[in-house]
Amino acid sequence: MVNRQSLRSATDEVDPEDARRRILFPGVGSTLSSAARVQRPSNASVRSSLDDNSSVRLSKVVLACTAALSVISIRMALQIWDKDMIMIASPTMLRYPSLSNAPDASHQSSPRLIEALKNAPIGSLGPSGTNRKHMRYYDTLFYTTMQYGADAKSIIEVGCASDPFLKHLGWIDQRTCVAPYFVEYGNDSGKYVHLNSTSDIKKVTADFMEYELPNDEKFDLLLCNQVLEHVPKPASFMKKLIASAKTSIISVPYNWGDCGETCNHKTHHITIDQLKKWSAPHVPVYHKIVEEEGSGGNRKRVIVVFETL
Repeated sequence: MVNRQSLRSATDEVDPEDARRRILFPGVGSTLSSAARVQRPSNASVRSSLDDNSSVRLSKVVLACTAALSVISIRMALQIWDKDMIMIASPTMLRYPSLSNAPDASHQSSPRLIEALKNAPIGSLGPSGTNRKHMRYYDTLFYTTMQYGADAKSIIEVGCASDPFLKHLGWIDQRTCVAPYFVEYGNDSGKYVHLNSTSDIKKVTADFMEYELPNDEKFDLLLCNQVLEHVPKPASFMKKLIASAKTSIISVPYNWGDCGETCNHKTHHITIDQLKKWSAPHVPVYHKIVEEEGSGGNRKRVIVVFETL
């Protein structure tokens, strides 16, 4: 772990090697004699170097440039550090700013958490067989779930698709999927979605407003993705979502207009302020607006996170 004070001290040094030693070995200090340090060439030395041969001049120019670039790199690292970036130890070093439930060292060393990250098909986390499969929104949802659900032992996904997002969250032991929806939104045929059968996800076909928590105990984590806009009473629905888990991650279309029967949304133009009204007295601890590539107005979705005792 790099010592932040050592990093700041290092940026005040001209000598890049001494700066690097201060960062990598904090507390050791500068142990080299002044003769061994790389000195910034003075104006006089620069003028005298004009009389030297070309190879010497080139060497000094390269050395000066290297020193300058090293100091700039260190200062840039310090600026990034000071933004309080939170990182998960992973092959891709995921970074999210100022999340309230960041994983500590025990999370970082969790084999199941890291294995889930390695196995996640980033860029293709959406429901298979749909035009949503490659949406970047699902990548953001996955990273947010890892940040806020690193400790989770149980999770419920409300309104999951036939290809549930839960399948990517393999580090969580108890995974429950509640899906009350018909085959098509607005379809009154009474036919329910047939969920894919897997051994490690419990499938429940039920209306969430009538669903009772097992043993009246909250889940550690709850997901509800792009569902709230379809229910007739979103405020009541949202309050029950938040009350059902210690941490709730909820997403909706962000400020979409009426897209007709194609979407069958009951509520339009949902904003952060609207979500806060529905969730009151609870307020989100984090939110993220994700915009998909392409043309058209309906490209944004918002993810909000709530935490309760």
